[in-house]
Amino acid sequence: MPDTATFITRLQDQSPEETSHGNTQKWVLKRNIQLNNALTQIAVGNFQPGESCPKHQHRSMFEYFYFTKGCGTYQVGTKSIALEPNTLVEIPPKTDHQLFADKGERLEFLYWGVSID
Repeated sequence: MPDTATFITRLQDQSPEETSHGNTQKWVLKRNIQLNNALTQIAVGNFQPGESCPKHQHRSMFEYFYFTKGCGTYQVGTKSIALEPNTLVEIPPKTDHQLFADKGERLEFLYWGVSID
């Protein structure tokens, strides 16, 4: 059995890194290579008021966002979803999506992807 330390990841021990969208930061708790399953990553993110990411989609990944603080809007396909704390949003593969911190508040969230390949 692995050392119990391999089961623990603390946010305060992680360094921020730029997202693949290039305009916001994330703190990756676990990467796919560390997980040995279909999860692509588990990360914590936040958008400051007025921030957004470009509209994009993932070819072979479900993406999940659990919002813990703030309000904003998630455009998923043709639907506009009002975000508030304790909201989970699922984004299927090949679906355009774009996140906006457009309510004058900082958005904080936990997110992860699940590969279908």
